[in-house]
Formats: sequence, C-alpha cells, structure tokens
Amino acid sequence: MMAVPQAISNLQLRRAFRGYAAELMDCVETRSDAVVYVIDDNDRGISCFAGAEAAVSGCFIGLNPANHELHLLSIDNGLFKSPEGGVADCALIHADLFAFVEFKSNAEGKTQDSVTYTYEKAISQLEHTLEMFNAKLADIGLDFRKAVEVVCHIIVSPIFPRQSAMEMNYCMRFAIDNGVELSFDNQRIFSHTDNQNHTERTMTNENLMTAAEAQQWVESREWANGWSVNADKSIDALEFANQYHRNKALWDKLFKFLAETDPMTLEAGKKIVLEEGRLWINVLEYTPKSAEETNIESHRNFIDLQYTYEGNELMGLAGKVTPINEYDPVKDRTNYSTDEEIVYSPAPADRFFLYFPKDMHQPSVRSVENPGISRKLVGKIEYAK
Repeated sequence: MMAVPQAISNLQLRRAFRGYAAELMDCVETRSDAVVYVIDDNDRGISCFAGAEAAVSGCFIGLNPANHELHLLSIDNGLFKSPEGGVADCALIHADLFAFVEFKSNAEGKTQDSVTYTYEKAISQLEHTLEMFNAKLADIGLDFRKAVEVVCHIIVSPIFPRQSAMEMNYCMRFAIDNGVELSFDNQRIFSHTDNQNHTERTMTNENLMTAAEAQQWVESREWANGWSVNADKSIDALEFANQYHRNKALWDKLFKFLAETDPMTLEAGKKIVLEEGRLWINVLEYTPKSAEETNIESHRNFIDLQYTYEGNELMGLAGKVTPINEYDPVKDRTNYSTDEEIVYSPAPADRFFLYFPKDMHQPSVRSVENPGISRKLVGKIEYAK
C-alpha cells in the first residue's frame, strides 16, 4: 500500500471516510510537476491527471511553482458512487489548500435557462460535498475549514456562454452561504510552503482578509478609482488586497492617474514620477520577442503593474526557476531560466497584470509571428514589507 501523503494524514481523511464505496487511498493520485492538468475522463468515469499534451480546454490546471506534492482525490465515482444529492468530481489537495472541482465541460448552455440550470446544479453538488466533508471531519473532531483553506471551482467548456455578472453573483452568494471561495476560473496556484518552513504568499498571519474576501474585493473594483481596465485573473487577489490596504494612498494615486490619462498621448521612453522613489510609470514602445528571447524576471522592492494598451503579446508566470545572474539592486531585478512549462495569459487592452516579489514573470512575449509594435505602461509600486 502506498504511503499516506502528509496532506491527507493531516486531515485524517482515511479515518473520516472509512467504510465508504472505495478505500480513500485507492482514489488518490499524486504529482509534483510545476503545472498539473486534471480532466474529467469520460472513458474511465472519473477525474484524473493528464499530461500536458493530452490536456483539453475543459481541464483544471494546478499551478505548482514550488513543485509540491499535489494529490488528486477522485470523489464522484471514486470515493462515492452516485450519492443522493450529487458530489464534486474531485479535489486537488496540498497541505494548506483543498480545491474541490466540479466539471461541467460538456454542458451546452444554448439558452439562458440551460446556463442557469448548469450553474445551479454544479453549486448544489459542491455545497453537498462541503456538507459531507464538514460533517465527516467533525465526527473525528476536526473543523475542516479551519484545518485547511478550502476553495471550489466550476469548470465549463470555453464554448459555454460565460455570464460574467451572473458568475460574480454566484461567487458572492456562495461565499456568503458557505464561507468558501467559488471560482469559475480553470486555474489555481498552489504555492504555499510546507508546514515546517516559513509561510509565503497568501498564507501569512498578516493577511487583512481571507482569500474569498480578497477575490470579492478585487471583483468589486473599489480599488479602481475610476480606471476602467480589469485586473487579470492571474493576479494574486489576496496579495493585491494586502498591498493596496497597506499603501492605499500610493495605489489610489496610481489608479487615479491611469483613469485620467489617455496612454496614447504619452511619449514613448518617458518616466512619469508620481511619488519620488516610491511610485512611477515607464512608457514603453517595442517589438515583442519570442519566449526563447525573453527573460524571466522578479523584483524585490517594487511591484510591477503591466498594461499593454496596444499590441499582440502574452504575459507568462514561471514556476521552478534557476537564477542566471546575481540580484541587481540598481535595477531591482533577478533573471532566471527554466526547464519547466510557463503559463501564459493574453494581454488585451482591457486587462492589466500585477507581479509581486514572489512572482517569476516573463512579460512581453509575442503572441503571433509578426506582432508589430507594442505600447505598454509599466508601473513600479513600492512593496510594503
């Protein structure tokens, strides 16, 4: 029998679900890749890991930059066999994070009624799963949501008619009703540290709100100060919320400038200082290069806000990297190489990106063979330590 992973041992899941349709460890797969792909396999009737080459558009992606062990627990048709009320398809588990996933990637959604039915059925299944896990762990003396950060995802096909306002309402209602974050994104970053190490990223004792509250805060746009551009979904919402509230005057000054300024009127190559030594904007004009020609970088003392208002480019987030130079305190930059897959997001003119000191990012990668000229604003915001 395989050894019980620490993440599962911590929650005593084998004990909690003893006597169910399947032995819990028979329903667990483990990977430690920088990026893992989870699919709902119709042939096998369960959720399982897939290789990058087999990953399909309706998959769930676990971003694992520290190469932690991630454990996939098959729930529907695995741990449970068609329970009344339904259950989530699976969960992707790390010691600090428990992500339930419900796939609706085959939903057609041709009418408003079918979209509503799909979402509400998925939510009902997730809520029933939460109830079962809460109850089973309570039976053995554990508070599920205090023992681990719990989140939920609903995955639909890209051809499904996405309803952003409806999805936001569902997410807010779900968080209020269940105290758990709901997301319609098909990605989740698993970057917490092991328990014996210092805690990084979202799991700090200094967080000003929970992850679910931070996501709602980002979606509320109360930070925007009149700027109409949206925050990309790759942004760490909790880090954004923490940094904004610790340096509110600085962020408000930045977003006010962006709201009141037409970037097309700005001179390329100009540095616009909004607060000396703490906040400025570089106006850039360049031709994006291929990924092979573009450096991966991180910064220690400043946060990057990157906004491509004209151009054809991608923004990348890297996982496991190797430094290729010493930290340059003048440029506040370290460059890296990687043999692992980099996750890219398109950078349209209605979206901006934030990169914090722990984000190894690869900006300005061309998205087409002949991308033309890109025009971009890069804001540098003092990082509140």
